[in-house]
Amino acid sequence: MKNAESFEKRIFRVINYPPKIEPFTSEIYLNFQLFHKFVHHTFLTPYNYRAPLTVDVNGKHVMKVEKTMIRKFASWIPQLIVFATFVYLGGYKIPKSLKQNPAGLYALFHTYSAMSGIYIFAYTLNKNGGTSMGKLYSNCLQIAGRRCGEIGWIAWIKATAVTIVLLTMPVLRFMKVLVLAYLSFSEKQGVTGQIFQTIFLIIINFYMLTFLAYVYVTTAQCHKLSKDSVKFLTQNRKHLTFEMILSHYGVIKEVIGNMNDCSSNALFAAMFIGASSFCTYLGALDQVPTLELVEILLQFVGFVVSLGIGAESSANFQSISKLIFDMWSNNEFEERDESRLTIVLLDMAQNPIGLKAHSFLVTYSLMATLVSWLPQIVMFATFISLGGYKFPKSFQQNPAGLYVLFHKYSAISGIYIFAYTLNKNGGASMGKLYSNCLQIAGKRSSEIGWITWLKATATTIVFLIMSVSHLVKVLISAYFSFSKNRGVMQQIQLTFLIIINFCMFTFIAFVYISIGQCYKLSKDSVKYLAHNRKNLTLEIILTHYDVLKEVTTNMNECSSIALFAAWFIGASSFCTYFGALDEVPTLELVQIMMQFAGFVASLGICAESSANFQSISKVIFDMWSKHEFEERDESRVTLVLLDMAQNPIGLKAHSFLVTYSFMATILGTILTYVVIFMQFSQNEKN
Repeated sequence: MKNAESFEKRIFRVINYPPKIEPFTSEIYLNFQLFHKFVHHTFLTPYNYRAPLTVDVNGKHVMKVEKTMIRKFASWIPQLIVFATFVYLGGYKIPKSLKQNPAGLYALFHTYSAMSGIYIFAYTLNKNGGTSMGKLYSNCLQIAGRRCGEIGWIAWIKATAVTIVLLTMPVLRFMKVLVLAYLSFSEKQGVTGQIFQTIFLIIINFYMLTFLAYVYVTTAQCHKLSKDSVKFLTQNRKHLTFEMILSHYGVIKEVIGNMNDCSSNALFAAMFIGASSFCTYLGALDQVPTLELVEILLQFVGFVVSLGIGAESSANFQSISKLIFDMWSNNEFEERDESRLTIVLLDMAQNPIGLKAHSFLVTYSLMATLVSWLPQIVMFATFISLGGYKFPKSFQQNPAGLYVLFHKYSAISGIYIFAYTLNKNGGASMGKLYSNCLQIAGKRSSEIGWITWLKATATTIVFLIMSVSHLVKVLISAYFSFSKNRGVMQQIQLTFLIIINFCMFTFIAFVYISIGQCYKLSKDSVKYLAHNRKNLTLEIILTHYDVLKEVTTNMNECSSIALFAAWFIGASSFCTYFGALDEVPTLELVQIMMQFAGFVASLGICAESSANFQSISKVIFDMWSKHEFEERDESRVTLVLLDMAQNPIGLKAHSFLVTYSFMATILGTILTYVVIFMQFSQNEKN
């Protein structure tokens, strides 16, 4: 009885005194306020972003603040000094040794990107007369729970600790450059030049680190806003209405829109500068002092972490659409809100909220794309540093060297084709193939035992172990052949060998796995048709044919170019090796022969797969000749057989269907080029 009375009292209290939802607040304005004060008092900008915004006669927002000419000049003079010093020191000049050392192009690119970054940062601070930054500050102030004077010093320091650390960096670098300039000052080297160089280093370092601080502060505050949004929605989940969610979404969208208006170009420039810096530092790791090396690594870690934080922010903002969908599926909205609900969800899908680098939304997909391309950038830089692009001087005396050069370029191209294959259509191509394979899967991984799983994936495991084993092999070989006297070139060569070996063998593993699984699919198809021969109808056969056609089409979309590149590389490799078999160690000779056997076997397996898929047309023709189809199906049988003849199923190397005829052509071509290669080699010996 007492429980019933207490329940009634609770219901009465909820109905008559509904819970009051606190408005959404976020203290991100504290960090922007600190940053805005810093750039204003260090004369990086003449504008005071904390000034109130007013609307002029044209309806535009303007900041009501007086700007003195002294402050304007003070903010632009450092940039003019940087530009003048850059020209005076000849930083714009292309090195004369660029032809001999094209790797210097990266250093030049880094210099220009750093200069561009400074001016992009200056443009960001002064955009629209400072109104863009002013609007962002105004938005942040509107959603602030407490002002700066309403919280204690301890709470303020906790809220702005990251920003304080980031803004300390340019000040410390400023002091470091001054101290180093004082300690290394020499009257013999020319006082004027040293003064100009010191001023240049002070300004460019201060600007660059403040620029990076701004990017990191913006990224961190976007993440803080997304966390506050998730917390607000989670805490008030039971009391939310569609109007409240829509109002919250509008606030978030406006703040992030103004944040992107201020920072999208700066974030894109920071990514560009980070990539060029990494390529520049790679070639001079032995010349960099330990402290600077640690700083470089910390900056790189910060770069990756900032991307991750930006991606996490976008994922957090997506929780708004998930919440709306969950509430709709639980019938928590009124019927009149259905149409508005559809429009809002469509807008969230087409215009997702999050930080942008220029026009690219920072998501985990973008982060994975950037990180996955880094090894290829490093490898390409190393390829140029090692002079792999150069034609041999003895090319006229030894035309057989053409094969070696061709092998180099085809290997590098193959790796980039593999990277393109993995990232094609934003990963959608691989996703479609996986989805198709999952649809025809009899059992999932969790439904079969370990022994069965190992038997089914044994070949794939072996191929993937090959990639890892070659990586270990290169590291062990490098350890035993390491020499301190070889310096930076040894480091570059080791990096190049590690990346190219791992990428190449993973590429080959992907090709062989695709070939193996296509053959497995063709065998399963033959087995299915043979097992159910007596119970087949035209409809069943056509359904089976459509499934096979869809899977092989998606397989070709993912692997046809990679397959073509692999066979191209294989052909050029064997032409190169066969001309120098007497110079190859026994173990490597065995490895070459095994690779050639695998190359021929892969062609044969592909050809056999195409032959197996053709068995469908044979089954249809046999059933038709034995009058096992109805008369009304005659025309459909004719069309299906015609389609199978004109568009046969099987793996393709680019646009060439791999059949036994294609296999014979490839092997004949290799034999021809080997004979030519051996003739060139014999002429050289004579």
